[in-house]
Amino acid sequence: MKRLTRLRLSARITRLRTVAALSGGLALLLVAVWSLTLERVVYEAREAEEAEVTQVGRLSLAYEQQVRQLLAGPTAALRLLTADPASWRDLLAQTRPVPPAFAAAGLPVSLADATGTPVGAAPALPPDWAQGLIALHQQHPQAAALIQQPIMDAQGRWVTTLSRGLWDQGRLQGVAYTPVDPGALLAFFALGGLAPQDTVTLFDPSGIVLARRSGAGQDRFGLDVGQSALAKAAAQGLRRTLFTTSPVDGIERAYSLRPLPEHGLTVAVGLGRAQAMAPVRDRAQRYLVLASLLTVLGVVAVVGLGAAWLRHQRSVARLRRSERHYRALTQLSADWFWETDAQHRFTHQTAAPRHAGAQVPVHFGLTRWEQPGVLGSAEDWTRHREDLDRHRAFFDFEVRRIDAAGRLRVALISGMPVFDAEQRFLGYRGIGHEITAQHEAREALRESEEGYRLVFENTRDGLMIGRSFGQVDQVNPAACQLLGRSEAELLQLGLSVLDGPDSPLRQVLEEARRTGHAQATFTVRRPDGLQAHLQASFAHYLDSGDRRRSSVLLHDLTERHQAQRSQAELAEQLRQSQKMEALGSIAGGIAHDFNNVIAAIMGNARLATSALAGSGPAARYLDEIARAGLRARELVRRILTFTRQQPAVFERQPLGPVVREAVDLLRATLPSGVRITLQGDEEPFEVMADANQIHQVVMNLGTNAWQAMSGRGGRIDIRLAAPPGSGWVVLSVQDDGAGMDAGTQARMFEPFFTTKREGEGTGLGLAVVQNIVRAHFGEIAVDSRPGQGTRMEVRLPVACEAENTGFAPLPAREVPVAETQPVPLPSGAGGGRHIVYVDDYEAMVVMVSAVLQAQGFRVAGFHRSLEALAYVRRQGSAVDLLITDYNMPDLSGLDLARELRALRPQLPIIVASGHVTDTLREGALSAGVSCLFDKPAGIDALCRRVHEQLAQDDPLTGF
Repeated sequence: MKRLTRLRLSARITRLRTVAALSGGLALLLVAVWSLTLERVVYEAREAEEAEVTQVGRLSLAYEQQVRQLLAGPTAALRLLTADPASWRDLLAQTRPVPPAFAAAGLPVSLADATGTPVGAAPALPPDWAQGLIALHQQHPQAAALIQQPIMDAQGRWVTTLSRGLWDQGRLQGVAYTPVDPGALLAFFALGGLAPQDTVTLFDPSGIVLARRSGAGQDRFGLDVGQSALAKAAAQGLRRTLFTTSPVDGIERAYSLRPLPEHGLTVAVGLGRAQAMAPVRDRAQRYLVLASLLTVLGVVAVVGLGAAWLRHQRSVARLRRSERHYRALTQLSADWFWETDAQHRFTHQTAAPRHAGAQVPVHFGLTRWEQPGVLGSAEDWTRHREDLDRHRAFFDFEVRRIDAAGRLRVALISGMPVFDAEQRFLGYRGIGHEITAQHEAREALRESEEGYRLVFENTRDGLMIGRSFGQVDQVNPAACQLLGRSEAELLQLGLSVLDGPDSPLRQVLEEARRTGHAQATFTVRRPDGLQAHLQASFAHYLDSGDRRRSSVLLHDLTERHQAQRSQAELAEQLRQSQKMEALGSIAGGIAHDFNNVIAAIMGNARLATSALAGSGPAARYLDEIARAGLRARELVRRILTFTRQQPAVFERQPLGPVVREAVDLLRATLPSGVRITLQGDEEPFEVMADANQIHQVVMNLGTNAWQAMSGRGGRIDIRLAAPPGSGWVVLSVQDDGAGMDAGTQARMFEPFFTTKREGEGTGLGLAVVQNIVRAHFGEIAVDSRPGQGTRMEVRLPVACEAENTGFAPLPAREVPVAETQPVPLPSGAGGGRHIVYVDDYEAMVVMVSAVLQAQGFRVAGFHRSLEALAYVRRQGSAVDLLITDYNMPDLSGLDLARELRALRPQLPIIVASGHVTDTLREGALSAGVSCLFDKPAGIDALCRRVHEQLAQDDPLTGF
């Protein structure tokens, strides 16, 4: 309200100032008019005065000359008559009548002495007339002739005298005077053409009007105006012009005074100012009337102009208020106005409001598409120019520009064509609207939506969004993958896809409706038969339109569940492994003892066979004993393989016998309702393989095939083949079980992956098969369909190719192990060399000693390692080779080897064991053992190793 009051007061002050300014202007104008008018009047009055002065001066000069001429004759006569003092001295002395000469002159001249006494006849004048003349001449001794103040005689006529002083030696002796008609002095004045108010006056020095005539014909004589300004000026005897009022008739005149000092007169010609200034007054009146009229017109004009100006000011004020309102409205918007000419070049643009942001200025004289920094495709600008050239209105045309700061500016431009009265195109006029903020917000929203879409589509967690709980209208790919269903299926099923017999879905939905969020764990059976363990987080909220929305975030716990399950299984496997390790240790010890027993049996059977040297029943019995020993030896080897105590040994061998042996074991293991067939096992398909691992592959694949039959009977077909030109030996195992879908096939080789119930499988069988096949540089393929069984193919490289595909001989640093089936040596090959044999099993000492002695060696057998050590120290270099058992009391075979190596660095040492492990290999290498011998290899193999070691120059070349 105060602001409005101040605005109104300011408007009033503005109007008052405006009125004051107009009034001041009018006053100045009137002052100027009146100043000019008065100046003109004064100027013309001055001009009239000067003209009057000039005229009165000329008249006074003329009248002066007339008076002089009029008085010149009588004065000359008086001067002539009185020129000779002698002529009048006597007259004065004798008091005689005037001489006849005076009479002859025609002048009624009279004389008077110094006392003023007339001499002779005198004119009819007052008695004291002559005395006045004497006094007058005494006042004016230099005057040639003086005229006395007129008087009226008895007949009523005005008379005066013209007198001349009679001077003798500087003394006035008398006067000569003659009567003069004062009217005669003024007679010629009528010829001057005086105006009615003009006058001609003769003054004497005392201010007496000797004669006065006006232009109206009035004569006056003998007036005493000595106190008037005119008389005082005349008494001074100066030529001058003055403006004064006549003391006779009170009329203001311009007087020109012309003194006649020789006569004691002053001629004053006066021109009436009223008459002289009448034209000036008339013009002054006209000027004043004109000034007044101009004043009135000025006042009226100013009033009119003031009123019009006030109306204009009110209009301007209304226009300014409207403009302020318009500016206020434009300030509330982000628009600016622009104009272009007929060539579409900018000619005008208003500034954008401050809140609209930094407006990009235009360059006048350039078109919109020529502006610096403008963006846009050529096609867009071409279409826009076509619209402009066709004079079409356009709306919300988007213009993008880069400003000086490098920021993108976006505006919407709308324009209308402008035409003149003749419909000639003048250009465009329109508005622009800054939408940079909206554009940036739109871009940010788009980027946010893209980011949301990327997160929505690429997150590993499933996301389901719906209008309310139960209904779903958006699902991401992760949800489809986790639940094993398509997007269309999930949109149709909604959250019911999480429902099931033991599902907490209803309780969780109720909690989410009540609290806004809830969380639970679900186990969902997928259509492919797999189970998905999911942690579902439910949220209930209102969107920007206050619509109820719900979302479910699905986090996959399957791996965690499997990891937990695997952890439990691994713990169980660890326990089993520990049991197996313990069992392996026991089996290793038992195998060592078994191998000793078996070696003794087989060795003694060998000796007995050699001793009989025949083919009778005893020989056959001994062969059966040998074959039983071989079977016992193989049984021990299988026990060691089962307990993982036997290292893999890649050997070139036919694949058929290995597979046949595994199939025989498989038939004995599986139920009798399972029929197993084997084909191709008689073919010579040689491969580089570890027989035990191939045995395990056949057993695992056969077991899996039987488990696919779900406890019912069925058929398992095992076949060996070598497709021509393939370079592979193919081992195929085919069953008629339930088969597998694509999802199960994709994960069948993953460790611990299984489709069986808990306790029915570990999920390691096929993983072990895959690792064994890869270790043999082979391949494994699967062909299976649900309900049609499964065919597994193991492809191994044939032996000739396998040797060139990465298989290498044992490293040189390993201790060589005796071959399993060496060629027998002839007797007597020992050459009497001395061998020390040590074994804690006396039967082995007896048997080996006997065999070696039969080969021609000298043998010293010991069943205690310390005794053997002492013996070698005593014999020194007489001992050629030492054979010792590994597992012995006191000193083990390796400890004994170390002691002897320190004593005899070049002594060949063979360590024999019924159970060769990697630990034993490493220990033998560090102890300096020349050769490791596997007792199950047999006595003949041992003899061959002995001969090989004795045949070498350097017994340590095996290292």
